Amino acid sequence: MLHRSLYRFGGAVACWLHGGKRDDNPGNGDREGHRTRPVACGATTARARPLALCLALLALPLAASPQEPPTPLTPSPALSGCTGLVRIPSAEVLPYGQYALGVNALSREYRPYLRGGDTVAHFVTVGVFPRVEVSAVFTNHDGRLGAQHYEDLGTGVGGWNIDRMLSVQAVLLPQTAARPVSVAAGWQDIAGTGAFRTRYLVATHRRPTYGLHLGVGDGILGPVFAGVDAQATPQIRAMLEYDGAHANLGVEARLGHFRVTPVLSGLKSLGGGITYCQSL
Repeated sequence: MLHRSLYRFGGAVACWLHGGKRDDNPGNGDREGHRTRPVACGATTARARPLALCLALLALPLAASPQEPPTPLTPSPALSGCTGLVRIPSAEVLPYGQYALGVNALSREYRPYLRGGDTVAHFVTVGVFPRVEVSAVFTNHDGRLGAQHYEDLGTGVGGWNIDRMLSVQAVLLPQTAARPVSVAAGWQDIAGTGAFRTRYLVATHRRPTYGLHLGVGDGILGPVFAGVDAQATPQIRAMLEYDGAHANLGVEARLGHFRVTPVLSGLKSLGGGITYCQSL
């Protein structure tokens, strides 16, 4: 079956990414069938499983019966607060009048800040107009929830341990029957330190069970980024992307108004968050 094949493929890819090898010497395999036998990848086996599982989830919609496609999921914010996948944006926005409150954590390697620590981002995103959303993000660069204030004890260092930024994303051209893609533009970190600043243009092709995304950007995204998401079940969406520097995996589980999103940044670093979505 397709999902089993992709599961095996995911394991092979992850082994390759982490230095695993295969024995192509027929003498080491089945002499009658001249088949090769994979050499164990050791510690890479555990790393292979998340990639294999995500690829299998991505295959479920393709293997499902086309007679009963699931209802498409409404857009969700990425970890940046703007609508998208794991980190990259998509050419979609929250519906007009809907808002999202979220919190998520990433290691310092995948969301670096000026002081070099792990980060916890808190965001609120609102569909302020049809096809336009605005996000406000507060990132704790000490890797803690909320915000803490430190006194300046003569060292020149003090104040709040959060970075503040404002972002906007707008759909310029919606997808129609005559135009198979939607196009959006965005600007993250318009006002702030500029640590997470990026300006981008992204195109999305959306189908009932999957979406394809390709964009160009500067700053923390790009110069080229791309991704695919697939609706494995009516409540689960799997995501695979490349943000211009790293490949990232994610799975979004919807529990009522809550959306839980564990992610593997760089295919190895566990992070993620939780988002609450509701209409005004």
